[in-house]
Amino acid sequence: VAPPDAVQLSFRVRIVRTEEHLTKVVQVRTASYGRHYPETAELLQSPEQVDRTAFALILLAESKADGSALGTMRIETNTRGPLLVEGLLPRDSPYSARTLAFVTRLAVHAVPDATLVKLALFKALHRYCLACQIDWIMVTARPPMDRQYLRLGFTDVYDPGTLLPIS
Repeated sequence: VAPPDAVQLSFRVRIVRTEEHLTKVVQVRTASYGRHYPETAELLQSPEQVDRTAFALILLAESKADGSALGTMRIETNTRGPLLVEGLLPRDSPYSARTLAFVTRLAVHAVPDATLVKLALFKALHRYCLACQIDWIMVTARPPMDRQYLRLGFTDVYDPGTLLPIS
């Protein structure tokens, strides 16, 4: 039973554990990336290899009313080996030799509660990182998508405006 002043959300956030959930994730990614990066959306029409690895966890926000997918994010950690993104860090970085969570494939449908869905995914990310004793959360994004992360309190590792190629 929730306290009387608790907010009841119209969706839930769950860990992806089934192929059905993964299919929903792919649909959200394709639609969301298609709005900004159509060429990337073409590549996301099926699960990525990393989606099924032991160091990745995928979150899915689903409507309580009909079970439709509203948003998703993938969390990769370096608890079982280095992340590719660690190669982008400066040598003297305070993030080196620390446990990291790397947020990838954030995608949210353009629905009325989109901002709330995104915030709930980030809250779930934060709780996961606390439970796993992760030191830092990292994201990569190109403009203008980087602004959403800055608004959430992320800081640039490099000087603002610095762009690095990610292969």
